[in-house]
This record gives sequence, structure tokens and C-alpha cells, in this order.
Amino acid sequence: MIESTEAILSKIEEGLEELRSYYLKAKEKVFHPLCQKLFEILAKEKEKHLERTREIKASMRRGKSWVVDRWIWDVGEGIPNPLKNLSDLSHLPLCTAEDLKRLDDAMEKEEKFFYFMDELTKEASQSLTKRFYLSLAYEGRGYYLLLLETKDCVAHPDFWQQRIETVFMDGA
Repeated sequence: MIESTEAILSKIEEGLEELRSYYLKAKEKVFHPLCQKLFEILAKEKEKHLERTREIKASMRRGKSWVVDRWIWDVGEGIPNPLKNLSDLSHLPLCTAEDLKRLDDAMEKEEKFFYFMDELTKEASQSLTKRFYLSLAYEGRGYYLLLLETKDCVAHPDFWQQRIETVFMDGA
């Protein structure tokens, strides 16, 4: 059965809302500062996607042409990686098992969401909807990888720390 674009957007909206509320709750429950920061960032990203989805639905209800509102269908350019200053991890506490479980749960939820978006992309017939679904799927994969990288980082900080070694040069 083929669903209307508005019905599909409502399902996307539900998925995004579920992820956003999960990230907000997880941020309050985790102890590791990096996990808190990551969940806060991801909640804001999901909020942006929710706003965009609601904007699209409102535009469709007004009967606006998709071509006129083409800019609405563009998801964004991703987020900056909060792990770029890995030297900051040296003074942070070790991650708790509960924090790692929340990261695993978040990864599982992101994975389900981007697979859901992949299925919508396959079924989409209009190029703008296909582009929107595909960009949400790619963003979801980026969030998944960011969660995975964060998990590696906080679970094994010794693997990520740059070791300072003395280098001897001839004649020096």
C-alpha cells in the first residue's frame, strides 16, 4: 500500500521525536562529560530535523510547489565532531558501564532509524522526497559513527592518547 508523503513525514517525525527525547533523557542520566555533550548535540540535531519535517508538512498543507520550496528539503551539513581535542580526555573520568550501555542503545536506535530511511528512499518516486529521505539516512549514519567513535574513546582512552616519546637525533 502506497502512503501519502504527509503520512510518511508523520512517521519520520515520530522517529525523530523518539530519538530526540531519548537523547535528552540520556544526557541527564550519563555521568561522563563527553557523553553528556554528545547527547546534547544529537538532541539539538534531531530538533533541527524535526523542525524541517514540520516545515515541509506545513508547506504541503498550504499547497506550495515542491520546486518553490526546494530549499526546505535539504537536511544540512552534519555536525562538528566533539572529539577533535582528544587531549581533553586525559583529565576526564572513566566511562561507567551504564554510560556505555546508553551509547550502545543510542547506536541501535540510530541504526534502526537510518535503515527505516533507507527503505523510504527505495520507495520514493519524487526526487525531492528521495533526496530528503536519503540525506536523513546519511546524517543518521554519521551520528551512528560519532556514537561509535565516542564509545571507543571513552571506553579505551589509553588507545586515543598520543604518547609523548623522546626522539634523539644524530648530532643533537
